[in-house]
Amino acid sequence: MLKNKPFTFTIILITAFQIAVAQTTGNSDSTAVKSAFPYFKKWSDSYLSRFNYKLSPLLSISPDSAKTKVNYNRENNTFNTSEKIGSNIELKKPQSLSFNEYSSLQNAALRRSIIRDIEKSQDGNSAFGGKRGNPLLAKNPVMDRLFGDKVPEFKPNGFISVDLKAGSQFINNPLTPLSLRRQPVFDFDQQIAINFNNLFNNSGDNAEGENVNEEPKEDTKSPQLSDLTNVLKRAGQTREKMNILGNFDTKSAFNFENKFKLNFKNEPEDILQKVELGNVSMPNRSQLIPGVQNLLGAKIGLKFGKLDITTVLAQQNSRTESIIINGGNQSRKFEVRCDNYEENKHFFLSQVFRDNYNGSLKNLPMVTSGLRITRIEVYVTNRTSNVSSMRNLAGLADLGEKNPFKKDKITVNSSILSADNKTNDLFSNVASNPNFRRIDNTNTSLRGLGLDNGKDYEILRGAKKLSDREYEIQPELGYISLLTPLRNDEVLAVAYEYTYKGRPYKVGELSEDYISRKEDEVIILKLLKSSTIRNNLSNPMWNLMMKNVYTLSQGSIKKEGFQLRIVYKDDQSGLDSPNLKEGKNLANVPLIDALNLDRLNFNNDQLKDGNFDYVEGG
Repeated sequence: MLKNKPFTFTIILITAFQIAVAQTTGNSDSTAVKSAFPYFKKWSDSYLSRFNYKLSPLLSISPDSAKTKVNYNRENNTFNTSEKIGSNIELKKPQSLSFNEYSSLQNAALRRSIIRDIEKSQDGNSAFGGKRGNPLLAKNPVMDRLFGDKVPEFKPNGFISVDLKAGSQFINNPLTPLSLRRQPVFDFDQQIAINFNNLFNNSGDNAEGENVNEEPKEDTKSPQLSDLTNVLKRAGQTREKMNILGNFDTKSAFNFENKFKLNFKNEPEDILQKVELGNVSMPNRSQLIPGVQNLLGAKIGLKFGKLDITTVLAQQNSRTESIIINGGNQSRKFEVRCDNYEENKHFFLSQVFRDNYNGSLKNLPMVTSGLRITRIEVYVTNRTSNVSSMRNLAGLADLGEKNPFKKDKITVNSSILSADNKTNDLFSNVASNPNFRRIDNTNTSLRGLGLDNGKDYEILRGAKKLSDREYEIQPELGYISLLTPLRNDEVLAVAYEYTYKGRPYKVGELSEDYISRKEDEVIILKLLKSSTIRNNLSNPMWNLMMKNVYTLSQGSIKKEGFQLRIVYKDDQSGLDSPNLKEGKNLANVPLIDALNLDRLNFNNDQLKDGNFDYVEGG
């Protein structure tokens, strides 16, 4: 005999309570009780099990300890039912039901259960609320505290577009092998524009998660009455405590347009009112202390009775600038760190010009260098498809230097103290080698002289010649300023002519020196920047890049009203100091004097006035 699982018994009991029509089982062994209430005439005991009659559970005379058991008889394909108290006392007479009889009873009970649940759901009762016999389903208190009655819905909307383009381009460059002149071109462009503005269900809440339609609070002496009013206002509404606000666009004009914020809003009676994470703001109604926008961090709102506290822990991604216009002139304050100089843009043409730089500016506003650059040609690494002015070149770092880096390989001419091709024998040794002019043999020829690639020389195939509009030369101080900064892996090489104290000098090969040579032959230039100079800071070539030029990103600057302050951030006090506190020679000396930036007054006389010397063209 197989026994059913325990949950089967529960279904049988429910079915026994809900049978609609009682069956007549013969003469009752109990005496009929006459009463003024006709319903109690049906209250009679039966010797059969509860499968055979229907009686309301309120009028049941069966004890609570009575249990009905159903066993399946495999041999006869029947169900044997019995009702006992405990394990030995038979309460009802055992009964046998066929398979069809038992199945029809179970199906009828199932139909009645489904109809009963449908009717209760139409009346507004569910497993989560309503007055019913079964207990409410338990909810996690942590999830309820965080999300309320509804979990935030994440419904992003927008679009994603991807553009793919494939083709080829043909560069008819005679210096390039025929098989490499046609190159494949692959263009990939994409745009992602997505926003997910899941606001609170309350229509009075704005995008910042604050109630803009909140009525002014009345001073009432009955807090119980106000609490009841809030409960009635929220009746029938779904409590939603958390939402998401975000916007992301890869082609937005400004970075502040891409935002993401997580809002949490608590009940009015809680201490923790709201929490905002992500892009937050700190508005302030006071005109004395302005608010701050575009913050990245956390914003927490607390409430202690009538005291509201708002705390912000964030990083400011914006800054406030003020412009003062007085008499038609615009005044603006700039702050520049000393290490934010213009890199890879300004270069001395020689170490000699760098050594004489400070001495040439001693008698400002007059520059007494005795130098005048008369002609220059500039070549850089070719990153474009322009082939009209390309040349193969070899840039030599020690060309024209009286104090070369490779002193053991290069002999210096002591009779020439300025930069020239004859200052040392490097130019003559390279130019006299017939194999040097062929681009395939240039590297071997230079290595034969004991030079190292990247430190002492650079070889460029098809270098680009800059036009006069792409650079600016300072003829009296001997440095060049490029219009566009170079990349770290790009090469800069020049050839120039100049006069020093009335005598002409030349460094490198100019156009007239190689006009009769073939276009694929290598020319000799002075190397100002190599592709690996940042990895060789001990090389004197690193000093050719100027590190004292700064930009204010301002088109026009006038001397009137211009002020320059040099301050030092003191680590101990955290304050800006115009002078150093330690040092034997620099203690309590203004930094503007220590850097020799104050030697003239406003009229350019040799008198200090405590201000920066503004010299036009200096």
